[in-house]
Amino acid sequence: MRDDIAKDRRTLVLALSTPCHFCTESAPFFQRIRKETAKDLKMVAVLPQPVNDSHKYLEAEGVQVDDIRQAQVNSIGVTGTPTLLLVDEKGTVADAWQGKLQPDQETAVLAVLNKSLP
Repeated sequence: MRDDIAKDRRTLVLALSTPCHFCTESAPFFQRIRKETAKDLKMVAVLPQPVNDSHKYLEAEGVQVDDIRQAQVNSIGVTGTPTLLLVDEKGTVADAWQGKLQPDQETAVLAVLNKSLP
């Protein structure tokens, strides 16, 4: 996955799992991220379930991403879901948020995601 990320200036990795109720409860926020951030922000969902099942889950929740990958979330250094990882073009995690975020935390995440890059 690192090679794919290197092509993009910023990638937001959503580490999710289909049976995770906090992931489902966070879906409206993930929708807001897509609508309220720069179009050059790539969004990649990583779930342990098969890609087809993950695609159906995300579609049912109205969450649009650029790519879906199947992997155990601990393989990308994540210990719980949902977790958001903001990754730079070098594949370095620039910021991370874990769990179902409160409204003020969501606002802070959007501010970071909308911060212009040099």
